[in-house]
Amino acid sequence: MTTEMKKVRITCPSCQQLHYVDIPLKIFDHGPDTGIVTVSFKTECGHACQIFIGKDFKVRGGQCADVSLDDISVEPITPEMMQVSELVLKFITEMIKQDIEDDELIQDLNARDKIEEIESLLIHSDVMKARRTLEKLRKFAIEIGELEFASKMSKRIERLERLMDTKPGFDWDSIIIEDISGTSEQAFARARALHYERLRQILADLEYNAIEEALPRDVVNAKKARLVELVDRED
Repeated sequence: MTTEMKKVRITCPSCQQLHYVDIPLKIFDHGPDTGIVTVSFKTECGHACQIFIGKDFKVRGGQCADVSLDDISVEPITPEMMQVSELVLKFITEMIKQDIEDDELIQDLNARDKIEEIESLLIHSDVMKARRTLEKLRKFAIEIGELEFASKMSKRIERLERLMDTKPGFDWDSIIIEDISGTSEQAFARARALHYERLRQILADLEYNAIEEALPRDVVNAKKARLVELVDRED
């Protein structure tokens, strides 16, 4: 039986050459419930590429294996920067799991928007701004008399500061992943690819916890869908 295909137009993240790639319509039948699949292929221009495609067959981002991530930043990505980025990823993953456990409390406090803002900042590795936003949320909780929640935010701030203290003199702005307007199409595509790769790792961890029944399935599913929306709305 012939497999139905969807022709998707992509721009090679390496050389910007335009290509049309046939993607099976059934690619999402057994894919992740986030609605984003990763497709790897070699283009006619000879680059081994990886793209992230949504259920609407819209390309969310892409990268090439023979392109260094150094190109994303003005400064080269050092081993220390890579290590710090991994630590931030670990921190945000643990934070999101705690947010899922506190979902009802967060809703009662009307704090969902602020929590999502912090999650988005950390997905971008904007640690300094996330620290300031956490402090604002802590003060808000104190003002409305939610001292238990304020205490949780204090502990979160302390953990983040301990992480920062392990890297004295480190330029925390150097690891921020920016995909803002005004950047080149190539830099934008690579930054988006980094976002979706980071998001993929977070979602995989949440899925594992749901399978192990460490976190409630319904709340995990809602959180995963919301995280995808947070990244998508930056388009």
